[in-house]
Amino acid sequence: MNKLALLCALCSPLTIAGPITQIEIENNTVLFSTSSMAPSTVACVAEDKNQLRSISLDSHSGRAMYSLLITAVAKQQAVAVTSAQDCADLAGVERVQSLRLAPNTSASNSNTRSIGLYASDGITRIGTLVDTAHYKDSSYDSGQYRWTYIDNEGGVDYKTLTISYNNADIQHEYSGCRGRQGLSKHGVPVYHHGKYIMGDKNAPFTSSADRSPQNYSCFNRQDKTSYEIIETEHPICGAGLCLVKED
Repeated sequence: MNKLALLCALCSPLTIAGPITQIEIENNTVLFSTSSMAPSTVACVAEDKNQLRSISLDSHSGRAMYSLLITAVAKQQAVAVTSAQDCADLAGVERVQSLRLAPNTSASNSNTRSIGLYASDGITRIGTLVDTAHYKDSSYDSGQYRWTYIDNEGGVDYKTLTISYNNADIQHEYSGCRGRQGLSKHGVPVYHHGKYIMGDKNAPFTSSADRSPQNYSCFNRQDKTSYEIIETEHPICGAGLCLVKED
């Protein structure tokens, strides 16, 4: 291996899959390690914790990843980890951005249960989960969930479902953020503070102000077309966010 390839390998945030060798919970944060996990090179990591990785149980994606870890332990499956390249969950420990279960081909586990991606009702199965990630704006209560899965439709690649939350610019009919509220597009569900909303194509109006989804400040602008907000459901997830659980 030449020097450039070696450097690229060391910088890669994705680790080689390996079975879990240690798992514990500290202050609502999951700490774990695998047999293939190399010492972290992230600058914020403490020397005595450089072979641990962290997952926060305070987030939807963190709880989903913890479920995958428990499944990996029960089924003796290997996991591969993608690093977030920071220590945002717990000081001195590298944070995990996403993880996936490596395929288990052993005969002894041929009848084990899989991890499914479900609609918010917890009953409608969407597919088998491959990967999950949560990207959160650390300054505001907004971000994005991503689930990668396979279903029975077949195809050349995995399917990916992405839902952003609390980042919609709410547009107002009058200056000072008064009057009817709308969105710049119609027919596209947006997850906004616990429910899905979208613009109604049958109810366009002229708006003159926007409210920021980050700091809720209002600013006036030139008139443009908006579509009045109505409540709706996501075509795949339903009334809420999709769920991850063992089948």
